[in-house]
Order: sequence, then C-alpha cells, then structure tokens
Amino acid sequence: MLWFQLRVLGLAPLVFIRMIPVFLVAGFAVYLFVTRVENPVIFWPVILGFYPPFLAFLALSAVRAGLVTLRATGAPSLQSLYQMMWYFLRFNANLSIGLSALAALPFSAYVLRTLDPELLQEIFDMITSFDLSDAQRTFGKLAPYTLPLALIWTTSLSIAFGITGGAMGSTAASAAGRTEAHDRFWGYGRDMPGLTLLGLLVLVLPSIPVSLYLVPRLGEVEIAWPLTPATEALTIILAYLGGALCVLASGAALAYVRGKEEDVRRHVEEVEDMIGPQHAGTDIRALREARQARNHISR
Repeated sequence: MLWFQLRVLGLAPLVFIRMIPVFLVAGFAVYLFVTRVENPVIFWPVILGFYPPFLAFLALSAVRAGLVTLRATGAPSLQSLYQMMWYFLRFNANLSIGLSALAALPFSAYVLRTLDPELLQEIFDMITSFDLSDAQRTFGKLAPYTLPLALIWTTSLSIAFGITGGAMGSTAASAAGRTEAHDRFWGYGRDMPGLTLLGLLVLVLPSIPVSLYLVPRLGEVEIAWPLTPATEALTIILAYLGGALCVLASGAALAYVRGKEEDVRRHVEEVEDMIGPQHAGTDIRALREARQARNHISR
C-alpha cells in the first residue's frame, strides 16, 4: 500500500503540470462570470446548470492527464470525451456523492443534535419548507462546528473515493478514441485500501488546518451582490482543492492501470493452467491482437 501512495505522489506533480492550462482557462472564465454578471436572475440558474458539468469536466480531465502520463491511453476523441463527461457526472459522481451523504448526514445530524439541537431543528425546518430567504444567517451559525463537520464529510468522501476511484479511471480511459470497452461496474473497489488512505491523507488531514483557518474569518466574509473577488482565505482553499484534485486523479488513474495489469496476469494464469506456460505468451499476444483488430473494425 505504501508503494501505491509513493507512486501517486510522484505522478501528481506531472498531472498538475498537464492541468495548468485547464486551471488557468477555467479560473479566468469563472472569475469573469462572477465579477461581471450582476443580475441574480441570470447568475444562479447558470451556476446551478453549469457548476456540476464544469466540475465533472475538471475531474475527468485530471484523471485523463494521469492516464496519459502513465501511457495507459491515447488522446481522446471529442465525441467520446463529451459522452464520458456526462456519464461521469450521472453515474460516478452521483454515486460518490450519494455514498458520502449516506454516511455523513446521520453523523452530522448526531453532532448537531448533541451540540446545538435548536440549530438542527432550524436547518430541518428551512429545508422542509423550501424557505431559503434566511439561509445565509442559518448556515452562518454552523461556524463553530466547522471542524467536526469537515472531518465527517471528508472521511465519508475518502471512503466513497476508495470504492469508486478505480471506476472513475475506467470512465476516463473510455474517453480515448480507441480503447478497450468496459462495463459500467468495472473498477469499483479496485485498490480500495490505497485509495481510501489517499483520501484520508489528502482530504481529512488538511481539513483540520483549513477549518481552523476559516472559522475565525467566516465573520469577515460578506455575501453581497455583485460578488467580490476571492479573498485570501478562499484563494488558499481553491489552490488546495486544485492540488488535491490532481493527487486524487493520479490515484484513480493508477488504480485503473493496476487493475488492468491484474486482469492480464489473471488471464495469463488461466491460459497457463489450460495450455501450459510454454504457449501462454504466444496465445495471449494473438488474443490481444485479435481483440484490438475487432475493436478497430467496430469503431
């Protein structure tokens, strides 16, 4: 497991370098939109419609950067990249978020019920009544509980990433123009201990200083219209999230590559058991060439 973490840490800087143009373009586009759009009627619908596919594109691009660095796939086709982005959003991302919420929501409710039951009831009433007029003040009361809530949610996200990380790598690999097709359940649970530990190191541990740094400054953040440029604290958080994305994407890419290598080894062992080791290499090579030719024809 330690070797897996070391390989990921060695791969992450290369992924970050490949992602610099994407980060620059995405950051500039978001900055222009946030600082130039002054009509809330336009702003919030665009945010709600654009934000999820935007994050899915960033995540998919980061995993693909890891796969290309590992020479696991070639360049993607535009059509495949578009299709896999929406598949990633609908299936991989939703499953990760769903698993995280399933674990984190009960623990979060327990923490708030123990520390501040009135606040928990206030949040519950606001959600059930769909009255968000006082949401800023209500969620502002969560400031004293930022650290325990952050630990709960980052731990849940780490476990969910451990389950789905290999499948994310498979989805990103499928965006290449010519690659082996996978069913949608391939990769789940691959390298789960290593990916979960990676999430704990990248998400949970940094959430402690991040939460302690943000809590004293929450009172300084004023949500006004038009939105002001990012503060120093927000800039640090965004930079950290960009680095964390590259590390996690490197883990997903490496889990995919290791999973494919494991499948090949298992298949070689099965062939050796059937026909003997002296013919296994030739037969496996012929089988791979036939499969590649078949995939090429089908495309």
